[in-house]
Amino acid sequence: KKTVQQRREAEERFRQLFENMGSGVAIYQPDAAGEVFTIRSVNRSVERIEHIKRDKLIGQTIEEAFPGVRAMGLLDVFKRVWRSGEAEHFPAAFYQDSRISGWRENYVYRLESGEVVAVYDDVSGRIEREAQIHHLNRTLHTISACNESLVHARCEEVLLREICRHLVETGGYLLAWASQDSIEPKAGEEPGSTSGSGFH
Repeated sequence: KKTVQQRREAEERFRQLFENMGSGVAIYQPDAAGEVFTIRSVNRSVERIEHIKRDKLIGQTIEEAFPGVRAMGLLDVFKRVWRSGEAEHFPAAFYQDSRISGWRENYVYRLESGEVVAVYDDVSGRIEREAQIHHLNRTLHTISACNESLVHARCEEVLLREICRHLVETGGYLLAWASQDSIEPKAGEEPGSTSGSGFH
């Protein structure tokens, strides 16, 4: 009787942990070939992340529930983990279908039962912040390079040429064009300097 009670307590602790994890957790049952993975259970964080109730997910295959999973690359991870038994971290990857989209980071492992578990997080906010920081740093480096050229330029024509070069090489723009009214263009030419793949 004590053993039964202990088992029930352990199961309840697991259920509470499963339900209250901040990360999404989904348990999948693979078919005999390890090609099709059917959703057996998900926690409430999956409902929050994917904006869908669990009764709409349980019983569906992963491709039925999430049609973009193959293009994302996660389905291949499931297959490898099921075959090898080795857990894998799947770095942040972009998921998209007709209903939802966002960046997901997964940790996938196989249970002794053969079921495959995915523990994952929506990291869209983190990716967006990293992109904003990268853009800001690139902008600051571009401004710094342009200021350096302003100090050392021998003439306006050289300055404009250097600014265009910095905008393309450091700023990441495909092309740049700058002009100064005081520069007298040659016959048939536009005044100013250009840089980038758009000018040939």
